[in-house]
Amino acid sequence: MKIIKEMSLILGIYFMGEVIKVLTGLPIPGNIIGFVLLLALLLMKLLKVSQVESVTTFLLENLTFFFIPSGVGLLSSFGLLQGSVLKLILVLTVTTFLTMAVAGITTQAVLRAGARRKK
Repeated sequence: MKIIKEMSLILGIYFMGEVIKVLTGLPIPGNIIGFVLLLALLLMKLLKVSQVESVTTFLLENLTFFFIPSGVGLLSSFGLLQGSVLKLILVLTVTTFLTMAVAGITTQAVLRAGARRKK
């Protein structure tokens, strides 16, 4: 029963994000708005981590399965991408390194901020 409650809570927040997107016409995907809502609820302590922990842990542990449909879609569209393989590899390589760099810089900044707070 706990898992059903947690999943309902997460899906409800996701749905609120979709509704906000439709009502406001924001050019931001509804799922991103839902993530921001979830973060706000957690930061304001209106929602406790323990209220969504089981489902989120399961989803994170099985995250790779969510990429299977995208991979199959790419394989089925390979004919369209054939002429752009080198460009695609270049873009994927550059964005991978950019993502790693931004994640590293952000992590270092968060660790420094945490160390300053402790002092």
